[in-house]
Amino acid sequence: MMMRCLRLHYLPLTLVLQLLSQQHALPALANTEIINFAAGNPIPVPALPQQNWTVLLHTGANEIIVRDRTPGPLLGVDASPNTLCDGDEDAMNPLMLLHRSSPPCQHDLWLVLDLDGDGQNEHEHRNGNSAWTRYDRFMLRVSWPASYPVQVALSLHRPIIPSAAPSSEHTSITAPRRLHLARIRLKQEGIPVPQRHQHAGRGTQHREGEEGVPLVVLLEPLVLGVLPASVLPIVVTLLGVLLGAVACSVLLLRCVLGGCVLGEVVERARSELALLGEGMGKERVD
Repeated sequence: MMMRCLRLHYLPLTLVLQLLSQQHALPALANTEIINFAAGNPIPVPALPQQNWTVLLHTGANEIIVRDRTPGPLLGVDASPNTLCDGDEDAMNPLMLLHRSSPPCQHDLWLVLDLDGDGQNEHEHRNGNSAWTRYDRFMLRVSWPASYPVQVALSLHRPIIPSAAPSSEHTSITAPRRLHLARIRLKQEGIPVPQRHQHAGRGTQHREGEEGVPLVVLLEPLVLGVLPASVLPIVVTLLGVLLGAVACSVLLLRCVLGGCVLGEVVERARSELALLGEGMGKERVD
């Protein structure tokens, strides 16, 4: 009997230790960084070159997954101006950076946010037929696995067009459109576990053992300036369920208070009281 009590007493602790050792506990799935911004007025911008280190987001392709960006090292751990990319690129015109053949920093991801185009037809810019034309505010969201000790910094840059820009093949002006440039900078904020994700195929291995961080980038309009378009179906469904529940509750209350159920109960109580009164009258007569 004593052995059974001991087994029952230590069984939950054993299960807990087993779950912790096998990492069955639910971890945090992902970290997210969000920035909301106004679309602004259309401006004439130069035709941007298609570089392999820049990403174009528009209504036709508003979500991407990037795996080839590595975070900057921790301060004091092989940190230098070259590795941290603490140059003056923020003060420069971002359009000039996009004309470079190589990325200005291996820890940065530059995005071209074309809010008026679909990436296929140029006349969409001129005619204003883009699906996002009616939206004035947008959201840029970046998500990455929580197992990567990385800090993500988002910054938006409005293209600056010089008033007296020299005309050349590389500076041809396109139709005015709402265009923004976004920079995603990765910085290490913890000590990573070496080769933790390569076996699972979640990251990309770089030189010197550096591992690329999987980034999920999403650009979408904000309905009414506050609600992301991807969340709109969920909100509509919840509102439909809520309205249906309220309607059913109102009908049920009307039925109960109006006599559907309460009336039957009252009539039954009256008949029982009448029968009880008749029985008491007969007893008195007898």
